[in-house]
Amino acid sequence: MQFLKCLLFVVPFFCVSAFASVEGLFHVETPFSYTKGSKTLTVPAGDYKADLKTRSSSMTLKFKDQAGEKHKVKMSVPRNSMPSRNGTFHYESTQVEQPFDLSGQIATQEERRPTQSRYETCTYQRPIQVCTIDPTGRRICRLEYQTVQGHHQVLFHYLISTSATLVTLEGATDRSLLGNFSGTQTVQYIVNEYTGPCQ
Repeated sequence: MQFLKCLLFVVPFFCVSAFASVEGLFHVETPFSYTKGSKTLTVPAGDYKADLKTRSSSMTLKFKDQAGEKHKVKMSVPRNSMPSRNGTFHYESTQVEQPFDLSGQIATQEERRPTQSRYETCTYQRPIQVCTIDPTGRRICRLEYQTVQGHHQVLFHYLISTSATLVTLEGATDRSLLGNFSGTQTVQYIVNEYTGPCQ
């Protein structure tokens, strides 16, 4: 499980990264093959700690098998077609550019924590009157603005967003289960509700 932080202002929104990474378990039901460049490699059956990286046009599973062999299974997907928060997906082997189909789902739940208050430092411009005497002896005054450090009140709450990701690899011809990856990512956001005047 990964814990990330993102700072949000005024209106809640979500930091959706084009380069998400989720740690989890990759269960291989039956040995399967994949291509890496010009090579064809085989993954033995078993359970592996894995890292799933999702980009705008690909997904990559990285893990080590029982023999210590490192695997990096890269699967192409149509650009920006993956759901970012909730939804299902399915891609044929021709789209994935691997000898298997790819499907899965992402489900996200949110938990809003109570509103909290804190004081933060800030700066503001304070007008001051500056006077000088000109060569004729007259007093001339003008307004200038001076930067002053102060404090303001901030009301905020934490928003906990937990996304569960399930990815399944299936035989391209018989739809047999080859393996599945399951992982969870928790992101903690700070949502600003109100910022008081600086003074």
